[in-house]
Amino acid sequence: MNAIKKLDKKNVIILYARVGGGHYSVAKTIEVALRKQYGNKLSCTLVDILDARYTPPSIAKLPKLYPKISKVPEIYNLLYRLTDGRVRNRLITSFNWLYTKDNIAKFADNALDRPVDLVVTTFAFVGGLVLNHFEKTDQQTPLVTVVTDWGKVHSAWYDPRMAYCFVPTKQVYDNAVEQGIDPSRVIIVGYPTSSLFVPASDKQRKQLREKLNWPENDFVTLLMGGELGIGEMLAVARKVRQRASDVFLVAGCGKNEVLKRKLSKLLGSSQVLGFVSQSKVAELYRAADVLITKSGGATIAEAINSQLPIVTDDYTFEQEKANTDYIVNEGIGVKADSIRAVADLVEDLRSNPDKLAEMRQKIRDLSHPEAAEIIAKRLGKLIEL
Repeated sequence: MNAIKKLDKKNVIILYARVGGGHYSVAKTIEVALRKQYGNKLSCTLVDILDARYTPPSIAKLPKLYPKISKVPEIYNLLYRLTDGRVRNRLITSFNWLYTKDNIAKFADNALDRPVDLVVTTFAFVGGLVLNHFEKTDQQTPLVTVVTDWGKVHSAWYDPRMAYCFVPTKQVYDNAVEQGIDPSRVIIVGYPTSSLFVPASDKQRKQLREKLNWPENDFVTLLMGGELGIGEMLAVARKVRQRASDVFLVAGCGKNEVLKRKLSKLLGSSQVLGFVSQSKVAELYRAADVLITKSGGATIAEAINSQLPIVTDDYTFEQEKANTDYIVNEGIGVKADSIRAVADLVEDLRSNPDKLAEMRQKIRDLSHPEAAEIIAKRLGKLIEL
């Protein structure tokens, strides 16, 4: 009887890739929302599509190469631009299919070892390949894409065969339609983030600062470099210390232990964090006044839902340029053209509380903490839960 019940569950696979933390974060958030909404009515599994079992060896190395690629982004950005475009995307998908079809078949044999009702992907370049496999094997399984960037995104996110494309903004919606996706399949929901990322009241902020051992009334600035501590964090920290001496600066280095040691010498170990849990990051965001960061999609979303204004120190990868433009155009943050400008902008926000309050109001208007719940309900309806 238990075996029969287990087979009656809807089977959902969520694909992500371990390059940066954003794709996994969104995948996990959707999984949590699905389980909360439907409980034991479904089986939900997260799969890293860059796992060596499912992808050619040269591609499987990407997660380990990612930190090195971030130091020479010109090569990545050139490839990004050369492969972007509706026609070029079709050609690239066809070429990739020839290169990866055996690996996609292995993925199907292993990850899709029993009938699958739905595949969700939070990573570009994957959807078309999986849909090719479904076509070749006469499977009718729907595939849904959740876009994890904010402005004009790479055409590899889009395939006209997908059942739905969930996007965070009107700009991405327009981009998807321009790329040939049926408008009825493109749904603006915001960017799915964990329910931990919510605004703090004044009382909650005070309590969090006590817990974190931060000064109650200082202007607290978070300097975050993502999971891998990417960016000119050390130089930015030095300049902020020089030009905005009244700012209490806290730095998050991710897994970059070398950077952590260097920043600890500059700021003191109590103000420098290594890799921390998502719940800890949420506490930091809710207790801080301003965030200095690169323009990663998930980072922006978490800051928006925490009502935390952003100072971005330019972009590393091409997709982050559109994210930066979104931040600036919507008035929820500012872009620094140099390391020195980062410190100047932080000081400007510290000395202009009205300007900071205006930013927070604009952020509040753009916040979509319900995005994951909306996606979960749509997915449930799609597979008749």
